[in-house]
Amino acid sequence: MTDTNFTDSTDKATGVTDAGMGGFLPLGGDSSATGLYRFLPAFNCRFLGRIIVGRHDPRMRFINTTLLTMLLAVIGAQCLAQEGSFDGITCQTNILKALVGRHMPNAKVADIESRYRGIHLKYLGGFGLPEDPYFLGTWLICGTEYLVLEKQSIVRDVLQSPLPFERAQSVLADCTAEKGRRWTTAVIFLPESRGQPPWSVEELWVIDEANLKFRRVHDGRVSCRP
Repeated sequence: MTDTNFTDSTDKATGVTDAGMGGFLPLGGDSSATGLYRFLPAFNCRFLGRIIVGRHDPRMRFINTTLLTMLLAVIGAQCLAQEGSFDGITCQTNILKALVGRHMPNAKVADIESRYRGIHLKYLGGFGLPEDPYFLGTWLICGTEYLVLEKQSIVRDVLQSPLPFERAQSVLADCTAEKGRRWTTAVIFLPESRGQPPWSVEELWVIDEANLKFRRVHDGRVSCRP
């Protein structure tokens, strides 16, 4: 039986009705977010109707193009956000490239490790405060140590340990070269049987704060301490 009391809301300026867009963006009734509607909380049929009617106006064509670009950007950002943190990563993945640009998880470490136990994920610690220009997190992935450089939870660069985790672990150190150069925050890799500082190393990595990248340094023998 048809409900004869049903009235379809119509926009007088455009003639667009609730049903005129196939229920894609309802003006009334059930407003549950389905399909692409969840990406368009601020739009409705009447607004889109005015744009469609004015599509032959050069000014409206410019507005249409601008709105479409913004819409695609929002949808793209939503899609990228779905592949965040360690999603889709396996032990065969190029982890250095895969992590850059991702949003790191903000949850309990135990929950994160449990969710990604397929890659034997383990959090080893971090360095940095919210007011600092970056945060340096250390993760064990598939038996290899990775240092993840983040800004506002977005991965900017990744450094992989040159040696298996059983043979060497990363250390943040204050290092001085024989030539007098000094790096107050440098990443070095040392075995567990490293002995007492100062430690002598031949290579280290520093953080380029301007570009938020790891930079490898070769400067002869370098003396480092915590």
